[in-house]
Amino acid sequence: MSDSKRSNGTALNAYLKEIGKTPLLTKKQETALFRRLDMLRKARRQAEKQGLPSAVVQRIEVEEKRARDEIVRRNLRLAASISKKYRNRGVETLDLIQEGSMGILRAIESFDWRRGVPFSSYAAMWIQQRMGLAVANQARTVRVPTYLQEWRRQIRRHQSSGEESIEALSSASGLTPDQVKRALGADSETVSLDAAAGDCGRPLYETIEDESRRRPDALAEKKMKREEIESALSELDPRTARVVRLRYGLDDGGARSLREVGIEVGLSRERVRQLEASAFDSIRQRPHASRLRQYL
Repeated sequence: MSDSKRSNGTALNAYLKEIGKTPLLTKKQETALFRRLDMLRKARRQAEKQGLPSAVVQRIEVEEKRARDEIVRRNLRLAASISKKYRNRGVETLDLIQEGSMGILRAIESFDWRRGVPFSSYAAMWIQQRMGLAVANQARTVRVPTYLQEWRRQIRRHQSSGEESIEALSSASGLTPDQVKRALGADSETVSLDAAAGDCGRPLYETIEDESRRRPDALAEKKMKREEIESALSELDPRTARVVRLRYGLDDGGARSLREVGIEVGLSRERVRQLEASAFDSIRQRPHASRLRQYL
C-alpha cells in the first residue's frame, strides 16, 4: 500500500471514529432545533425589514448558522453510511461525506418539521443527489450525465447475464432502444489527440475545429443567453441581482467565492449564500428554467 493511500485510510478512520461519537438527534431534539431555526429566520427577516443595524442581523445569522451546523454535525453518520454506496467510483470517501454534508444543508433549507417526517428520511434524498453528482462530475475525464450513468448500470446487470443485442437489453432493462444506445455510447473510452484519425494517418487534433474563430451561430447563441440572463436578473431586487452578478462574474468574467462577494457587498458569507439560493428559487419559476440555470 502506498504512503498516500495509507494516509488517506488513516484520516478516514479517524474521521469516522470522531463522527461516530456524536449521538443522533432524538425526535424531541430534532423538533426543538428546527423550531429554533424557524424562529431565528423569522427574527432575521423582521430585523432586515425594520432596517435594524447590521450588527443585530449578523448576530441572528450567527445563531442561525450554529443551529444549522448542529443539525449537520448530528447527521454526518447518515452521510457516512450512504457514502458506502458510492465507494470505488473515483471519488474519495472523505470527499463523498463532504458532499453529503452539503446535501444535508440543502435539505435543512426546505425541510418542514411540522409534517412529522424524520429529517434523516428527507435528507437522505439530498445526500444521495450530491454524492451522485460528485461521482458524475469528478470520477471521469469526460463528464457523463447522472441519468446516463444510471441507465448504464441497469444495462450492465443484464449484460453480465448474457444479454448483448440492443433489443434484448432494451427488453430486459425496461429502457427504450434509443436509451440503450445512448447509455452504451456514453461509456466509451477517451482517445488521445495524437492518435491517427481515419485512413489518412493525420493526428486527431488536426481535424478539430479552431474554436478561437467564433462562428456566427455561436455569437448569436451567446447573445441569446445574455439576453435571457439579463431578463431573469431584472426581476430580482437590486441587491440579489448584484450578488448573482458578482458570484458568477457576469460583468467582468471573474467568478467570486461567497466570502469575496460578502466583502464586496458588505454582507456575511451565509447571507450571500441565502440570497443566491433565493435568486435560483425565483429563476426556477421562469419558463425554460433548467436551461437558464445551466448558463450560470
